[in-house]
Amino acid sequence: MRRHANVILIIGALLLVAGSAFGQVHEVPTYRLIDTAAEAYLHYSLGRLMELRGLLSDALVQFRRAESLDRGHCEIEVAIGRVLLAMGESEDARAKAEEALASCPDELEALSVFATASMILGEPSEAERVLDEPAREPGASEELVVLLAQSLLAQEKSDEANEVYRERALTDSLSPRIAYLHAQALLSADRLDEALQELSRARRLDPENRAVQASLGRLLVAGGRPQQGVEVLERFLSEVTGLEGEYLALARGHTDLEQHDRAVAAIESGLAAIGPTPSLLSALGSVRFLAGDTEGALDAYERVLEIQPDSVQALNFIAYTLADEDLDPERALPYAERAVEMDPQNGFVRDTLGWVYFKLGRFGDAREALEAAVELGGTESVVYEHLGDALRALGLTGEAVSAWSRALEIEPGRESSIARIEAAGIPEASGGNP
Repeated sequence: MRRHANVILIIGALLLVAGSAFGQVHEVPTYRLIDTAAEAYLHYSLGRLMELRGLLSDALVQFRRAESLDRGHCEIEVAIGRVLLAMGESEDARAKAEEALASCPDELEALSVFATASMILGEPSEAERVLDEPAREPGASEELVVLLAQSLLAQEKSDEANEVYRERALTDSLSPRIAYLHAQALLSADRLDEALQELSRARRLDPENRAVQASLGRLLVAGGRPQQGVEVLERFLSEVTGLEGEYLALARGHTDLEQHDRAVAAIESGLAAIGPTPSLLSALGSVRFLAGDTEGALDAYERVLEIQPDSVQALNFIAYTLADEDLDPERALPYAERAVEMDPQNGFVRDTLGWVYFKLGRFGDAREALEAAVELGGTESVVYEHLGDALRALGLTGEAVSAWSRALEIEPGRESSIARIEAAGIPEASGGNP
C-alpha cells in the first residue's frame, strides 16, 4: 500500500465499483471479500488525503472505518497510531503501534510511533526496548537510529548514545544530520573538542544549515575560540533572525575579545530582533558595566525587574553597584534585602547585604551578614575582604587581618588585601596568617 494517496483512492474506488457489480450478478464470497477490501482501501485512502491536509479528526474516522473492515491490517493500525500521536493522544497511539508490531514486528513506522510516544510519556526505556535491535542493524533507517540515541540520552546513557551516533557516522559519513546530532550528544557529555569536530563536519556537509551554523558558533565561543565563534555567529545573524542564545553567545565572544562596545551592540540587536527578555537585558546590563556605562547597566537591570520582579540577579546587581560605587547606599538597601528574602541561602547575596550595611555605617549588621555569607559558601576573596573591613570598623583589628589574610590565601597577590593588612601595621606579602 506504499502508493500515492490519489492512486490508492482511484484503485479503491474502481475495486469498489467492480466488486459491487460482480456481487450483484454472482453472490460468491470471493467477490464479497473484494468488495470489503475495496471499501477498506477507499476509507484508508480518504483518511490519507485528510491527514495530508491536516484534517486529523476526519482522517481518524476514515482509518477507523478501514480498520473495522480489515481487522489486523498493520498499516491501517499504524495510520491510526500516527494520527493519534499527532493529536496528542500518546498513550492510545503507543497501544495502537504495539498492535501493529504484533502483526508486523519489522514495521518501521510502527516502531517509530511506539518509540516517539514512549518518549513523550516519559518512558525512554520502553523506546530503547523496541529500538535496540532494529536500530543497530546494518542499513537501519536514520530515524530509528536517532530515536534510539535520544532514548539513551533521556536515560543519561550518554556514552551509549554517542556510540550509536559514532557507529552510524562511520557508515553514513555524508549525513549532516547525524553529524549534528552526534555533536549535540557529545556536548551533553561535556566532550567539547569532539563536539566541535562533528559540528565542523556537519557544516562542511551542509553549509546552508542554519541550526548547524548557530550551534557551531556558540560552541566555538564556549570552547575558548571566540574569534572564530564571532565570525560564524555574525555571518549567521546577518542572514536570519537568531534565537536568544545566538545573541548572548555573540556578546560573550566579543566580551572575551574585550570588544565591549560590540558586545553591547550584539545584545541590542537581539533586543531589537526578538524583544526584551530577562536574559538579554541581564546580559545588556553586564556588558554595559564592562564597557564603563554604570548608569546604563543599572537601567538594564531595572528593566529586568519590570519583567521579572523577583530576579535575584537583577536585585543583587543593582544593590551591590549602588553601594560599591558609592552612588546611593540608601537606595541599595531595599534591593539587597529583597534579594536575601528571595534567596536566603545564597552567600553572595548575603555579602551584598553586608556590604550595603557597611556603606551605611551599620558595622554590626554588616559583620553579621558577612559572617553568614562565609558560612553559606561565599568563599571569594572579596567576601573575606568585606568581612575584614567590617571587623576593622568595629575595632577588631586582629580578626580583620585574619580575614584579609584569608582573602590572600584565596587570591595570592591581591593588592587591595595587601594594602589593608599593611595599613593595619602588619606587613604581609605571603598570604599566610599573621
